Amino acid sequence: MKGRTLSEQYVDTAASMQGLALTADQRERVIDTFEMNLAIISPLLDYALPMETEAAPVYKA
Repeated sequence: MKGRTLSEQYVDTAASMQGLALTADQRERVIDTFEMNLAIISPLLDYALPMETEAAPVYKA
């Protein structure tokens, strides 16, 4: 595991757990997409919500 980024470790572990055999090219593209998605979502994950923030109500018909 040494020398691999967290993204590489995550993709490798997730693919293994799902029984997916990725080619080297597929693996690189999945890692690139994972890192792009992480960059897009990071500002939202970094936004701290106040403790008093309530979840939206759930309505059931």
